[in-house]
Order: sequence, then structure tokens, then C-alpha cells
Amino acid sequence: MPKVSILIPTHNRAETIGLSVNSALSQTEQDVEVIVYDDGSDEMDGLFEKKGKITKISPPTETILGRIKDPRLKYVQCKTNHGAAYSRNKLMEMATGEYSMWLDSDDVSNQVRVELCLKAIKKYKTAYVRTAITTYGKDAGNTWLMPPLVVYRGGVSFATIMFPTKNRILFDTAYTHCCEDMDWELRYAAKYGRSIYIPMTLYGVGRKAQDRLTMRNKIKSNKDTYEADKKRYAKKADKVVEEMKRNGKTKLPLVVPWEFIAEFQSGVYNTHYGKRTP
Repeated sequence: MPKVSILIPTHNRAETIGLSVNSALSQTEQDVEVIVYDDGSDEMDGLFEKKGKITKISPPTETILGRIKDPRLKYVQCKTNHGAAYSRNKLMEMATGEYSMWLDSDDVSNQVRVELCLKAIKKYKTAYVRTAITTYGKDAGNTWLMPPLVVYRGGVSFATIMFPTKNRILFDTAYTHCCEDMDWELRYAAKYGRSIYIPMTLYGVGRKAQDRLTMRNKIKSNKDTYEADKKRYAKKADKVVEEMKRNGKTKLPLVVPWEFIAEFQSGVYNTHYGKRTP
């Protein structure tokens, strides 16, 4: 059994999937499996369309991943597109690691992400762990190799989460364009408890993929279902939060103490970054 299953859902992301997978396989903690679930990538995989003009920007996902000869990579294809919630459920079903963590197919993991998340979740015995994020554009090739920064206040993303695989709960597949991730985390916290937060940029959020879930609300044809998802989540969230309050629980994370970061700086940091020259 591997220590960690890194779970990557994808659909028509050929231009970014290779980078994501390579960052997952390049972790300092090597005892991982990387599972890619291809949710019905079609003839547009690797193509870019703008104003009716189609340009090939990458070979398809199947070709890209076929070039990666690492036995820790598992690539599973589905002929039909079912959506993000369904894909995440399938990934959790296939995970065999003691712990599971998410990675979106246009994002990257810093090379020490698995190592530090494992250390935090074990040391502080919390239900799950999450981290700060950074963003990248054209410098994507170097993002996962860069020293993570300590941030006082920064963006967060559901995709940074690591959790014990045995505690998996199903995503609500009724969500179409948004909120399935927030809904999952809220219900997870209500069942298993709060997270520990590592305020370091261990997760790189991409801004290059042409079809990003966070931008679908800007597409006119998605407006109604997007708003319906938001209302559905708000209604469910109110009930879950009230129940958590009655039970003395909260979703607000704990934060690792400075000693954890100082230990990283004097140990892991020096090992992987300290000997580099400008």
C-alpha cells in the first residue's frame, strides 16, 4: 500500500496534464500512486478554439500520459463525461494509499507538498490538512521546484486537501458547475473534524487551461445551472453549519505552529534548496 494516492480528475486538459502529473511524480516523498481519471475527453482534447478557428496546441491526453513510463501512474479513461463530482468519486474508489490528496489537472504540486502534508496530519492528528496556494502562468515548468513561501494571508483551494483514505465520503453529483467541492469539505469537517492549515505555498494553481470550472459562470448558457448550484449549496450549508454549532464543531482550521515551519526551514528546506546558487 502506498502512503499517498494523488488523485487527478481531467477532461480535455492535454495541454496541462503532463505538467500536473510530472509534479506529482517528482515529490520528495516517493511512496505515492498517481491516478488520473479521464472524464470523457473528446475530439477537442489538445485543441484550442477561438472565434471559430481551431488550433492544435497539444497531442491528446492519452498520448501525453503514454510517454510517462512510471509504474506509479495509473490512467483510467471513461468514454462519457459525467462531471467533476462523479470523477472525484471514482478516484476515491480507486485510491489504495493510506492517505489521499487532490490535484487538479491544470495545477501543480510543489515538490515537498506530500512530505509536509504527511508530517502535519500525522503530527497533529487532525481530520485533514490543507495548504496555501500560489498561481502560475508561463513559468509553470519551474513552479513545483521553487521554495514554498510562508504567507500570512493568502488564497485557499479545496484541491490542496489531504485526508485519510478510509474517511472518504461521496461528492454530491447533483452539482453541475460549482460548489461540489465546498459541499464535500463542509460535510467532511462535520463528520470527522477540522483541518490543520500549513500557511505555505505548496500548491500551484494554473491559469492556462481554456475550460476552467471557476470561469464557467461567465458563459451565458451556464448561468442558470451555476446559480442553481450556488443556491443549493447555500441551503445545505446552513443546515450543516447549524448542526456543527450544536455539536461544538467548526470548519475553521487550526494552523501549524511556527515550530513546524522552523523545522522545515532547518531540515527539508536546507536539504532541497539550501545548496542552490542564484
